[in-house]
Amino acid sequence: DPNTQTITVIFDPPVPPGNTVSIGLKPVRNPDYGGVYQFGITAYPPGENSPGLYLGVGRLAIYEVGDRW
Repeated sequence: DPNTQTITVIFDPPVPPGNTVSIGLKPVRNPDYGGVYQFGITAYPPGENSPGLYLGVGRLAIYEVGDRW
């Protein structure tokens, strides 16, 4: 969502406990500045208004600026 700068991934059906999930992200265009961009990862269980569990920090490394992928 460009307005909130969030990415939402919904698993249907939900991932059962004990399983590992990997999600890969790739930018459409490099940002104006190279570096390591960090973002928070939060998981929400199914259900209305379920409390989220913060899982930690994800990282996306950008080595060159301004190029399209």
